[in-house]
Amino acid sequence: MYTIYATFSEMMRCTVKTQPMNVNDIAQLARELVRILNEKQLKIAVAESLTGGLITAAITGVSGASKVFEGGLCSYSERVKATFFHVGPQLKKAGTAVDCKVALGMAEGVKKLMDSGIAIATTGLAGPEGDDIHPVGTVFIAATGPEGCQVKEFHFTGLDREGVRNEAVKAALQMALDVANGRTAK
Repeated sequence: MYTIYATFSEMMRCTVKTQPMNVNDIAQLARELVRILNEKQLKIAVAESLTGGLITAAITGVSGASKVFEGGLCSYSERVKATFFHVGPQLKKAGTAVDCKVALGMAEGVKKLMDSGIAIATTGLAGPEGDDIHPVGTVFIAATGPEGCQVKEFHFTGLDREGVRNEAVKAALQMALDVANGRTAK
């Protein structure tokens, strides 16, 4: 059983105004994550939607990642999310895949599916268009681990599609590091 970082109604919301993204930031976070996971003998799995495999690529780009990376699933459609991560009820209730409960369900689903100690999941709108509920740049990220989880909503403003996706990757890797280091709600 997991506790949520905050209640869903009071979930951590982050509006992020960023400088141009430095690809080295992602590589550095990925290296640190692989190092910590190796040190703690933890394995990680990833469920990606808007990031489309970028988190998986960042982690597997690190030498030694094969010791800690179980796998990743890219699930763009709601049908695939419901089938592989069993988030059908969350999707139906939210009316959209861009939702905190869907992100958490994806993380829990991939963690169980791949029998990993840590899991991260992303869902959101990278653009160029939003939907009837959320503007472009709205991203939900969940990270689950042995001691709990984090679920956060981000608003990456003023960025193009690639910028939103890259910022989501950085945030997800940082959240995975936090969870691996035991920084979660108890």
